[in-house]
Amino acid sequence: MLSTSPRLPFSMRRVAVFALAVSALQASACSKPEAPKLDVDRAVVKSVGPTGVVIELTIDAKNPNAIPLRANKVKADVKLANQIDLGEVSVDTTVKIPAHGHAKIVVPMKLEWKELTSIGVLAATRPEVPFAVDGTAAIGGDSVSFDVPFRTEGALTQAQVVSIGAGALPTLPSALPKLF
Repeated sequence: MLSTSPRLPFSMRRVAVFALAVSALQASACSKPEAPKLDVDRAVVKSVGPTGVVIELTIDAKNPNAIPLRANKVKADVKLANQIDLGEVSVDTTVKIPAHGHAKIVVPMKLEWKELTSIGVLAATRPEVPFAVDGTAAIGGDSVSFDVPFRTEGALTQAQVVSIGAGALPTLPSALPKLF
């Protein structure tokens, strides 16, 4: 099939291609960075004791930008059964998230027990005590920063909650005097 449109000379075509390439580079260089995407891979109860619990979060951070980013801090609020607030945790991190890549952010959260009686009632009436973690990760670079929200849920087993009480009881002296 013959084309009826006039063809540009070779040098004009080179100039046109160069102009398009420069325009594309300028558009990508001037584009506003996007917030990273966070997906909580897991929330694992690492230890339960008489004074508190350690829950370890593993968060997958995906960076859609052409510049590397850094996760600086993770803040989170933890609630048991949507009733008992265990408080806010703030954990410093130094995880680098490569440009157009992803990285795992591992966050050990140490929380102290509050309202032990209420927690005991929950353990007595349920096979598991659910918890929810709502937080933000402070992620940024040289000239950009984001507070990216995340949420996840998990559960303490009844056995884990019962172990709180066992560890919280005072120990009896091994040699008691004879009373009779």
